[in-house]
Amino acid sequence: MFRKIHSNRLPGTTLAGSLKKEFSRYFIGAAVVFGRLLRRYPFTAFSLMVASILVSAILAFTVMRQQKPVPLPRMLSQKQAPATVLPGTLDAYEAFKEAGMLQARIEANGRKDSLTSRDSIEVVRALQRIDEIRKQFNPQH
Repeated sequence: MFRKIHSNRLPGTTLAGSLKKEFSRYFIGAAVVFGRLLRRYPFTAFSLMVASILVSAILAFTVMRQQKPVPLPRMLSQKQAPATVLPGTLDAYEAFKEAGMLQARIEANGRKDSLTSRDSIEVVRALQRIDEIRKQFNPQH
């Protein structure tokens, strides 16, 4: 299964050399045809090059133009102390922890074979508390 594979390749053979040997005739043929076209139609080739430069310039200055950069968000100013922001974050963390504990209790009741009326009341109250927490931190919904 983990047997070492031995390769008997020639020491001078590389991937680039193999690709060159395989595909060089196609590239040489394309270069010959392209050279003939340039010698036969020099004005057309020059006109196409100038036209492509003009189209590229037009696109660069119109379609591909970048909008004004959006300024980076500002950090808290020195006037607003981090202590005023921290309690809200701690409240959110505590609410998140409480919601996790309530969800664990709901799942524990769901794993039981049969629920008593006390279990049902506990599940309903836990769901109501989770809904209160959600409304407290997301008042739009």
